[in-house]
Amino acid sequence: MLSTVLLLAQSHRTNPAVSATDDPRWVVAMQEVYGGRTERPAEEAKIFQGPNLPEMALTFDDGPHPGKTERLLAVLRRLQVPATFFVIGKMVERAPALTRRIVRMGNQLGNHSYSHVTLTDEPEPWVEGEYRACNETVFRATGVRMAFCRPPGGDYDRDVIRAGVRQGLTTALWSDDPADFDRPAPDDLVRRTVGKFSPGGIILLHDGIEETVQALPQIVAAARAKGYRFVTLRQLALDRAKEIRKA
Repeated sequence: MLSTVLLLAQSHRTNPAVSATDDPRWVVAMQEVYGGRTERPAEEAKIFQGPNLPEMALTFDDGPHPGKTERLLAVLRRLQVPATFFVIGKMVERAPALTRRIVRMGNQLGNHSYSHVTLTDEPEPWVEGEYRACNETVFRATGVRMAFCRPPGGDYDRDVIRAGVRQGLTTALWSDDPADFDRPAPDDLVRRTVGKFSPGGIILLHDGIEETVQALPQIVAAARAKGYRFVTLRQLALDRAKEIRKA
């Protein structure tokens, strides 16, 4: 059985891919794909809370960025924190060695499409092609077969989810978006991030932003002071699956 998990941030829009929940800040829409690769309709997706564990995942979108990602990797290594990097296929083509370095340092790779366009504006076969091209580019560069995808901008619909499923990808969004792309001062970024910490949380950050790199030590220290540890998105999903089996 293959499971596709959709991790949702708080949103004011209504999306047909998920049903109502008592806690809009973070729900998990799980589509179970049975034999024959026939997925259940997105409207029938099961809704779960995140894993009730003192762990979170740091995720970084839009890289790799030569000259900038190296600094981020150095900080993560010093803090002994693994992360998940949602990479863009075109960027990987320009920096295959840097992409390999991300993996060698104990981090996970995720698919952020090949060309970073709004996938909901395109037909489903085209969306699948975006995910396929990124999968193939990353595999050529690293030998890694990715398990997760994140649509650019977090824009998704049922077709985007299904396109990911057909490429063997679980669609993953986030629970904590401190909007580091606005380039707030590091102290402001820390406050934004810490205020949304939650068990099983997924933190959305971006590769290539200096303020994010500067804020990371404080973010990690605050999380550890609250009893949290950081894991890859894959580990978070595995721990969630264990919770489901025990329920």
